Amino acid sequence: MKNLFIVLFIIVCTCSCVYAFETDSYSSHDIEFKEQLSKLQTKHIIIFNDLLLSDLQKAKANYIFKNSDNKEAEIYAKLKKEQNLLNNLIAQSADKFTKKQQKKNIRKLEKEILIIEKQADREFKKILNHDQRTKYNRIKKAVKI
Repeated sequence: MKNLFIVLFIIVCTCSCVYAFETDSYSSHDIEFKEQLSKLQTKHIIIFNDLLLSDLQKAKANYIFKNSDNKEAEIYAKLKKEQNLLNNLIAQSADKFTKKQQKKNIRKLEKEILIIEKQADREFKKILNHDQRTKYNRIKKAVKI
C-alpha cells in the first residue's frame, strides 16, 4: 500500500512539474506575441494620424492590417524563440551543422515576416491617394518597428 501511494505521489509531482514548465513556455510566447502586436498597432496609429486618413480609409486599413498583424506577431514570437535557441546552441558550443540549421530556420522566419509586411503594404497603398502614398513612403522609413 505504501509503495502504491509513493508511486502515485511521484506521478502527480512529475505531472505538476511538466504542466508548470509547459505553462511557463506558453506564457512567454504569449507575452512576445502581445508585445509585438502592440508595437505594430502603435505603428499603424502613428501612420494613420500622419496621413490624415478618412474614416473609410481607416476602416479599410484596419481590415488589411488586422490579419497581417496577427500573422506577423505570431511569426515574430517564433523568431524570438528560435533566436534564443541559437544563442543557447552557441553558448553550449554545439556543432556547426546544428547552428547552421538553426540560422536557416531564423532566416526563413525573417523572410516570412517580410513577405507579410510587403503584401500588407501593397494592399494599404491601394487605398491611398497620390499625396498620401508619397508621405507614407517617407513615414515608413522613419517609423521602424
